[in-house]
Amino acid sequence: MPIDILENLEVSLKNFNLTDLLRDYFLFRDENMQDGVDTLSLSEFIGLSEYAEKIDTRGGSVVSNSLEILEKAVKTILPQEMQTELFPDR
Repeated sequence: MPIDILENLEVSLKNFNLTDLLRDYFLFRDENMQDGVDTLSLSEFIGLSEYAEKIDTRGGSVVSNSLEILEKAVKTILPQEMQTELFPDR
């Protein structure tokens, strides 16, 4: 599970119980995936269920902070022409 999904879950737990989410996820898979290959991820289930309305997506700081740190490191270490190759839109 990607870190941004975990972050969204962390800040969303005020809206629902994690145990209920996981129970509903496995029940859905058991009821709906019996005849096919079960490849439904938790994040896909959330998008298909009422949990999508309960997920708070404003908590994604780890990924954005990591990208900011990476960009600062690249600007500190690499010459300008190499920076342009890595970040062409900047």
